[in-house]
Amino acid sequence: KMYGMHDWYAPYYDLAADGKLVFKPVERRRFNTLRSYLETHSVLFYYLERTWLRVNIPLQQWQSLPLFYGTYSDDPLDPEWSQAWQVTGRVLAMMRDTVAADGAKFVVLAWPDMDSDWRQSLLRSYGKIPPSFNPFKPQQRLTEIANTYNIQLEFFASYMQKYRDQHHLQWPYFSFTCDPHLNAVGHEASAEAIVQILQQRHLLPAQKPF
Repeated sequence: KMYGMHDWYAPYYDLAADGKLVFKPVERRRFNTLRSYLETHSVLFYYLERTWLRVNIPLQQWQSLPLFYGTYSDDPLDPEWSQAWQVTGRVLAMMRDTVAADGAKFVVLAWPDMDSDWRQSLLRSYGKIPPSFNPFKPQQRLTEIANTYNIQLEFFASYMQKYRDQHHLQWPYFSFTCDPHLNAVGHEASAEAIVQILQQRHLLPAQKPF
């Protein structure tokens, strides 16, 4: 489903009728030649476009919430979300095979995007929690995918919660109130967690003496 303007510039995979992965390249922008010319030669057009890029109007919704919350949909899934999870599994399996072909090891590290105060956060932002909303369902589905395709999978949640509690971090913890991307502390905590995970799984190369 289309849920904003930014997916126009993102390639993705889909399933063909025979169940095989199909790569969908980035679509060519409408009036691309004219727009490219104006972007290069018009300061006004440049800033108008940058302002518009900050807008992401949700054309589709899930249970009256932004569409991406369908990721947390409980069973049974509708056909589109079911297909989306099938694509996720097959793409991860393809990545596993590609990495293995290079003689490397493939590990999926899943970042927690729903904090422990998810209930209050949803009510504060949207005033409701759909009955079929399940914050733990993505972790369960990723685990099933990992088991099906024999993929090494690790979740960041316990590491980040431990770091949060040890350092007495306040909400939004590892990001910004105005931006969900990681802040400096988030990057530092993530790096430490990655090193711990790789050490525990014995995936780091042996250190050579200087």
